[in-house]
Parts: sequence; structure tokens; C-alpha cells
Amino acid sequence: MRAIPRACFVICWAISGVAFAQTGQQKTQPSPDLDQMIATRIRVESPICQPLAGMVRDIATSQNPKYVKDRYMEKVMDKITKLNCWR
Repeated sequence: MRAIPRACFVICWAISGVAFAQTGQQKTQPSPDLDQMIATRIRVESPICQPLAGMVRDIATSQNPKYVKDRYMEKVMDKITKLNCWR
């Protein structure tokens, strides 16, 4: 008799955890202005530079705190410089 409420509790707890995990990692939609800015500053036609441009877009649209974005962006910018992906 106690197994049914316990099973219901476990199922509801698991569903709410999955729902929270999915909503906590949402990103804002990139704007066309952001894509245009990335295309004018990074050589996106190069296959080596395309993933880096995608990383810049992901960083800009993520919901992370500013200090996390700044640190990650600094690392990506260093890679862009090393691979000569700037226009």
C-alpha cells in the first residue's frame, strides 16, 4: 500500500528534475545582427574558423553569468587569434 504513493513521489520528482534541468539551460535566440557581426569579424568561410564562430554565438546567447562568459570568450578569442581567423 505504501509502495504506490512512494512510486508516485519518485516519478513526479524525476519529471520535475528533468523539467528544471531543461529550463535552466535555455539560450536566447541569436539575432541576425549578431550573426552579421560575427561574419564581418571572423572568417566563417574557413572550415577551421566555423566552429569558433559558433562558439562565439553560443557564448553571446547563453544565460551564464557575465564573468563566466568573459572567461570563456577570452579563451575562444585566443584560439581565433592563434588560428588567424580574424578578418
